[in-house]
Amino acid sequence: MGGIVFYIDESGQHGLVANLEDIGSYDWGCYTNDVNGADSLALGEGFQNTIDILNENCTSQFLNSTASQISSEYVQNDFNDWFLPSFDELKEMYLSIGPGSNIGNIGDFSNSPYWSSSEVNAWYAWTVSFGNGGVLQSNKNAVYNVRPIRSF
Repeated sequence: MGGIVFYIDESGQHGLVANLEDIGSYDWGCYTNDVNGADSLALGEGFQNTIDILNENCTSQFLNSTASQISSEYVQNDFNDWFLPSFDELKEMYLSIGPGSNIGNIGDFSNSPYWSSSEVNAWYAWTVSFGNGGVLQSNKNAVYNVRPIRSF
């Protein structure tokens, strides 16, 4: 699996896995650009959002990579199909394996905000603060934590 299972669909055969650790802090990229198609919030949409962001060829204002670039290039335990989670996928991580879980923060998340792949508009994208579960529309050029996920 390559990480921690945090969601299993109704079939019981497929779901989502979070990487065991954060892979750094990056900006979302595409600041002042509307990304065509990267606006889905739903579970199961992070992969497509990430592809949509990558197709825009966005750059970072401050770093060499954006949150979606670093997620899509990540390789762990021979898995190379990681992506930036959608907003609902990120919230599910907070509630199932993060500080909002009734089993504790088994994902070892920090208390800081994490990027989702879900865009709000040309200037903002959705983040979730893992300190308190707060939902934020964050400036795309802010630097926040990245925790890639993959499907199985």
